[in-house]
Amino acid sequence: MIDPLNRKIIGWKISTRTDQALVNDALVNDALAAALATRCKPSGLILQTGRGSQYCSESFMALVKKYGVLSSVSRKGNCWNNAAAESFFATFKKRTIFGKPIATRNGQRQQVFDFIEIYYNRVCRHSTNGWVTPVEFERLITKTWRQALSINLTRSKFKTRRDVTTEPLTCRWLRIDCSDLEFEG
Repeated sequence: MIDPLNRKIIGWKISTRTDQALVNDALVNDALAAALATRCKPSGLILQTGRGSQYCSESFMALVKKYGVLSSVSRKGNCWNNAAAESFFATFKKRTIFGKPIATRNGQRQQVFDFIEIYYNRVCRHSTNGWVTPVEFERLITKTWRQALSINLTRSKFKTRRDVTTEPLTCRWLRIDCSDLEFEG
């Protein structure tokens, strides 16, 4: 699962099973659960998927409904909504699979982890992010949101911490913890 705002991979799973239908359903469900866990189940989330059977399965639709996620599927022949995922997999194949056989399952798992969590999210720069990494872009946008929130709170009628809810504020894709903001008075 890719966050379209910053191109960060936020949910992924791999499997050793070859039962295609069962594996696809389980992998997609596990990846969605992992993505939601990293984003603290934000409200108003729209999940853009392909037209594959795993995204139409009863178990996937039940999971989407359970978390209150709005499912969106492209029209037949409309591939633009999936361009970020296609780009990711092209880069993944070029940098990990082609010409680099790995003999063990643990080696394969480590290779996938290294590519996603170390290279793609923390080293690979993206033009859509102004040529910064997904992790750096997320840090910058979070800092900007926190600064804007802090300015708005200090200029508003809220003067003390008890005037503001202690619940983290959530926008479409970002959870902001306001517990350490400074207040007047």
